[in-house]
Amino acid sequence: MSNRIVCQFSCGAASAVATKLALAEHGSTHDVQIINAFLANEEADNRQFAQDCEA
Repeated sequence: MSNRIVCQFSCGAASAVATKLALAEHGSTHDVQIINAFLANEEADNRQFAQDCEA
């Protein structure tokens, strides 16, 4: 059995919180992967929010 957790980060507040909680709870014991489907026509603010969350 794999110890992988995949989080779909959609550049929204709910997915940001869910990803942060998954990392806090499982980051030291599981392979937490964060994925984001980049959309060329999304708001530029979404890219900035994603960068802010990475910091």
